[in-house]
Amino acid sequence: MTLIGAARDVERAAKNIGYADRQTVMTDMIFVGLGIVLGGLVGLLTITIGGLPLTLTASGGALIMGLIFGWLRAVHPTFGRIPGSAMWIFDTVGLTVFMACVGLAAGPSFFRGSRSRESVWSSSAL
Repeated sequence: MTLIGAARDVERAAKNIGYADRQTVMTDMIFVGLGIVLGGLVGLLTITIGGLPLTLTASGGALIMGLIFGWLRAVHPTFGRIPGSAMWIFDTVGLTVFMACVGLAAGPSFFRGSRSRESVWSSSAL
């Protein structure tokens, strides 16, 4: 909702309606930093199922915490303010860098696995 009017009238209406979310150029760095740190800690956890260790890794943990912190911001818009320009960077560059890092981390094991199963690939192609 956007309120337009005299400053004192807008302030009075904002107090009655809820929280006034004003435009700012400052990022709530405690909110962002806490999300990254908690995400990294969640990513360090390893669960072993059937002798196979499963983990999210630090980047996966940061992604999960980003989803949780985004939900928290949507439910309680009184904290965690991030300006539109910073959100644009996160949306465009951040996701691209995240996908590149995941691809670079998974690439060597993928090619190692594909070389070791070369005969399987050859026979399946026939």
